[in-house]
Amino acid sequence: RDLLVRSQTGSGKTLAYALPLVEKLHSIRPKITRDCGILAVVIVSTRELAIQTYELFLKLVKPFTWIVPGALMGGERRKAEKARLRKGINILVGTPGRLVDHLLHTESFKLSKAKFLVLDEADRLLEMGYERDVKQIVEGIDKQRTEDAKEGGTPEPLQRMLLSATLTSAVQKLAGLTLNDPIYIDNSDEDPTKAIKTTEGYNKETIEAVTADVLDGEDSTGILTIPENLKLSYVVVAPKLRLVTLSGLLAHEFRNKDKFKALIFMSTMEMVNFHHDLLNEQLTQKILDEEDEELAKEESDDDSDEPLLKGLRFFRLHGSMSQTERQGVFKGFRECKSGVLLATDVVGRGIDVPEIDLVVQYSPPQKTADFVHRVGRTARAGRNGRAVLFLTPSEVQFVRYLENKRIRISQADMDEYLKALNEADDEANTVQEAASNLQHKFQELIADDKEMHDKACKAFVSWTKFYTTFPKELKPIFNVKNAHMGHFAKSFGLKEQPTSFVKKHTMPKPALPTNRLTYTERDPEKIKLERKARKHRFGTTVTGAVRNLNRPEPNRLAKMIPTSRVLTISEFDSGLPSSKKRKH
Repeated sequence: RDLLVRSQTGSGKTLAYALPLVEKLHSIRPKITRDCGILAVVIVSTRELAIQTYELFLKLVKPFTWIVPGALMGGERRKAEKARLRKGINILVGTPGRLVDHLLHTESFKLSKAKFLVLDEADRLLEMGYERDVKQIVEGIDKQRTEDAKEGGTPEPLQRMLLSATLTSAVQKLAGLTLNDPIYIDNSDEDPTKAIKTTEGYNKETIEAVTADVLDGEDSTGILTIPENLKLSYVVVAPKLRLVTLSGLLAHEFRNKDKFKALIFMSTMEMVNFHHDLLNEQLTQKILDEEDEELAKEESDDDSDEPLLKGLRFFRLHGSMSQTERQGVFKGFRECKSGVLLATDVVGRGIDVPEIDLVVQYSPPQKTADFVHRVGRTARAGRNGRAVLFLTPSEVQFVRYLENKRIRISQADMDEYLKALNEADDEANTVQEAASNLQHKFQELIADDKEMHDKACKAFVSWTKFYTTFPKELKPIFNVKNAHMGHFAKSFGLKEQPTSFVKKHTMPKPALPTNRLTYTERDPEKIKLERKARKHRFGTTVTGAVRNLNRPEPNRLAKMIPTSRVLTISEFDSGLPSSKKRKH
């Protein structure tokens, strides 16, 4: 029977299918050899996962030397892979793109004898856009088996298995394409007694009944589970203390660590750009503008204060960056020992940076799926991880909303993060003083730098627009009418009231040029008046009828020639009257 298994990442599902697979193959008599060809195909989403799975199979088949595992993946030499295929592989682990490549271009890539087909991390395969490749591989296997049967062979029954961390409608669709009447096994519930009630697993109707209310709604995330090694927490912060609390959180987590990596999610591109520049200049004293470098050096001689986050690098990533810039950011963030990546939801899915210690959701997510994918960037492959969600007092009901979606989250203490600011500030006696001092420094930096001030204003305006776009079910929680705009402006380091600058940064686009060669009138009222004026200009005063402008006019010059007198005057003429008298 085919299988559809739902189990969270890191729960041991690779071993769960690898062990019985090896058990089945080694029990075949007579013993299988290289010449038997590919008997099991395992499709995984990434090269790293392919290597990891291949190494697991190597350990499992160590006592059974006649079983040969192999791996095919992008980045390797095709010639070497073709040689290995010709030599013979029994268990094949590969990524979809390279498997399709060999399916189309390698004659020795025969899958007609395959007994097992495994799709690991099916939801990840779909996220990375491999649905078409997977479908092509499955169709290729079926085609080769059909052709083998026509030639007189008897193809072995093919057992298919699909494993996924979430049971979404897309995964169900993929299961419909690849599986035939599968058994559903659910291993992701918190209570194991509820997860697997029978040895046969869940039937199709039970799973669909559980997920129907989720799959039919707007938030089609399926049944979601959070790994046990991921600690979720939220911190309730007054709007005007958000910026200093974020600084305190980073200082608290980075303190006394050789390595530290964090990912901070923000709602808009303008917010990412502004916070990247501000935190870099104030907390690490990294100068971003070359013109200010000499001035900064002079000031640093007088000011002996050590930056709060010395040695920590800040990176930014959003959808408006070019692919080259993105690759440079990823490379820099992966290679650095300690770094913070500020990003929009463009990296909420698919990013695979190892050893991220902390995920901060500085802007709240608009969907439950976004929340799960954001926090899923940490606590990967069995490692521990932390995720912190920033909420204001008016947004606390969002915690209850998450609990209704089976996501449990604990509260953290804001003062614990602010203590790190107090320890780093020699002038402050209390936590409140330290927070106030840092906020004052942020405000002074923005007030003295016109470019930074403009970025802060744009970031605030973009945040207000984002705050008005929450879905209907979250509108009561994230209501712009309940937000204190003056306090939120302080979280962007702005001293003045929003009314003094919002209008400037939300003004409509400047008017188009009125050059008569390039300008086309777009105002309907002006167009109407212009037509009326044109009609009056070319109309008759008696009847008001429009003149026929296409009627040829008489040649008036030809009529005037006989009666006119032509005067020819040389440029060297004296200008005096002629001495000759005109004859009459």
